[in-house]
Amino acid sequence: MARDLSAGSNAANAAVVERVLDAERSVEGQVRKAIEEADFIVRSARARGDAIRKRADDRISRLHVAMEDRIETEIARLRKEFQEAEDSPANDPQFGVKRDALRRAVRRLAARMTGEIDEGGR
Repeated sequence: MARDLSAGSNAANAAVVERVLDAERSVEGQVRKAIEEADFIVRSARARGDAIRKRADDRISRLHVAMEDRIETEIARLRKEFQEAEDSPANDPQFGVKRDALRRAVRRLAARMTGEIDEGGR
């Protein structure tokens, strides 16, 4: 009789062990699936991060080029304005003297043409 009990016990134990092994396999499968899902999420997040970084770099590059163009345009405009101002007769140190001489000449001519006497002419 002891044999019958042990044989029954062994069969019961085998069934319990098999259920435990099945549960372990099931848990292992779920863990593998969770790891795969986590890897997918991490890869997706990295890809989104890379895409965001690339868009930001592109925008910064475009902004940099646009600002550089604006600065160059403004420098060219100021350079042209400076050159024109520097070439202007108003910047000639003799301009004031020449203007005064011209005014005196115009007054003398007007005085002669009108018959008036040029009082401040010479």
